[in-house]
Amino acid sequence: MKKILLLLFILSNSLWSAAAINTFPAAGNANYGCWDGSNFWISNFTSHTISKVSQNAGIVATYSLPTQISPLQLAWDGKSIWIASADDNANLAQFDPQQGIVTHVYAYNPQGRSGGVGGIQGVMWDGEELWIGIAQLSGGQGSGIIASINLNDGSIIKSVNGNYNVNGLAYVKTAGHKYIFGACHGFISKIDAKTMVKTTMGNSYYQDNLFRLAADDKYVYGAAYTNANDTTMDIQKFDAVSGVLVNHWGAAGMDYLNDILVDGSNIWTVGDTGTVSVTDKNNGTILSQYNSTGVSCVVKGNDGVWTVDIATDKINFISDAFLPTTLKPTPTVERNISTHAGEILKAEVGPNPSNGRNVSVFINLNGDTDNIQVTVMSLSGEVVTQKTFQGQFRDGWNKLPLDNLNIANALYFVMVKCGQSKQIAKMMILYDNLP
Repeated sequence: MKKILLLLFILSNSLWSAAAINTFPAAGNANYGCWDGSNFWISNFTSHTISKVSQNAGIVATYSLPTQISPLQLAWDGKSIWIASADDNANLAQFDPQQGIVTHVYAYNPQGRSGGVGGIQGVMWDGEELWIGIAQLSGGQGSGIIASINLNDGSIIKSVNGNYNVNGLAYVKTAGHKYIFGACHGFISKIDAKTMVKTTMGNSYYQDNLFRLAADDKYVYGAAYTNANDTTMDIQKFDAVSGVLVNHWGAAGMDYLNDILVDGSNIWTVGDTGTVSVTDKNNGTILSQYNSTGVSCVVKGNDGVWTVDIATDKINFISDAFLPTTLKPTPTVERNISTHAGEILKAEVGPNPSNGRNVSVFINLNGDTDNIQVTVMSLSGEVVTQKTFQGQFRDGWNKLPLDNLNIANALYFVMVKCGQSKQIAKMMILYDNLP
């Protein structure tokens, strides 16, 4: 068992041996962004614009917004980009990326703010509903709301008040329930999305300026805007159901955090120090840090992570933090493998670890397809085996048997491709002591 754990540690840490970063100039003082499945979009608070960024070519288009829109966070619902505006009237803009225009602007505080900070500083699409966090209404401190918005007319479907300076939003779906979380600096609001009952998470020990949130299927992670003297509360991990603080971590270079991302087993954070930190979400171990690459936001793309450094006016794409060099994206257009291709939402390998016998790949498809390619590769990117599956693969989960893999004990990448869509999973082969 000790040998197995040592092998896992060595192989998993080898993934971080190189950090290839593509860097593009930003169009002014860029802030927060979102991913639309193909491109990165970034807001610009000072110039009242949003820009479309290609993974290979940098900024390909910049669009002017109405002058009343001071864009911060962005959200993509599969059709439109929703722009949270930190202005006195709490405007929310709906942007059509196909036409390159703002189609609607909705004001949720038309009479203006009354003291403190105002505007919409959080916007989120949870796959079913659009949510906004309004820092404060005209009632002043404590009058902020978290609301679900009608996509057709911008009306508020349901809301909860009594929040303070709402910033980041996150959601968790578990055991048939959906919970919405809002970062309110000194506390986190937890809302049952069905009943809209609100509870408060937080106490005096960990109330340090929680700005942004991220979540997986069990926990909510908060990024705190704390100073260099507090090296234990930068990241705070809460149980999504009970609301209990289960752990908290920090380190040098993780001060004054502005954004947080949970990607598989890792937590990505960026802050005013300009450092991008990658932390193990289970034990708080810092896996890697990249200097001068991120300040304001961190967003997951298809093949890597986007960060923005407003200090140097740069947009960065960290492309091989998870993948070997040979898997980095190239400017070439990939041939569509299938004549009827669905999108691969997720890929998993099971059993894992295994001894190579009876191994299968499980994929979650969005849409039907008739052709799927599975490639097993070493950590260096060498193709070990490849198999093409043809048939009728339906929307939802599908099983692709790899049969008996006669390959050496090691950690491998399993790349699943369906047309332009692909996902990467990890597979551990260990012959000893496995059935």
